[in-house]
Amino acid sequence: FSGCTALEQVVPLLPSSVTYIGQSAFDGCTSLSGRVELGFGTGMVSFQYDGQFRRTVIEEAVLGPGVTYVPAAFQYCASLTNLIWHDNITSIGSFSGCSKLVLVTPFLPKSATSIALPHPRN
Repeated sequence: FSGCTALEQVVPLLPSSVTYIGQSAFDGCTSLSGRVELGFGTGMVSFQYDGQFRRTVIEEAVLGPGVTYVPAAFQYCASLTNLIWHDNITSIGSFSGCSKLVLVTPFLPKSATSIALPHPRN
């Protein structure tokens, strides 16, 4: 779906049975907004590299117990204000360009062992 500017939502497009989201899967879907929920199905959700939801206008991301690794999946989501994740997140990627991100719950899961810092701008 990368670059699909007409795509407005992924719920219910993404069923709870989804277990893998490839690199840049929804990158540049500039009409993709609202809420994204991942990891509430029976299996784990894995991400390949980064950029799955980059440059969308998603406002809220809810990551359930089936997500343990969050790469830089939401880079440059300038409308992202809320991020809710389960307590079993172990690795957190960069949220560079998420200038409106104000609510992260819980702020830092106790299970996190790896956190990426944003890349400095030149």
